[in-house]
Amino acid sequence: LAKGITDVSVIFGGDRTADRHPTHACPGYKIAMGSLLGMIAALMEMGPVRPAPAALTLALSGAF
Repeated sequence: LAKGITDVSVIFGGDRTADRHPTHACPGYKIAMGSLLGMIAALMEMGPVRPAPAALTLALSGAF
């Protein structure tokens, strides 16, 4: 990110959408990124997110 590069396909073994994609590229890249984006978007729509007293938990305040 410091170099201005936001492409994360390297993490998944290469660009799976390229015509000549790498042999070991992750075939689940698009569904994984879509799922993560959906979860983050849902959390942001719920309202403020703050750390809860228990480890690795979050408290949401808003209408459920």
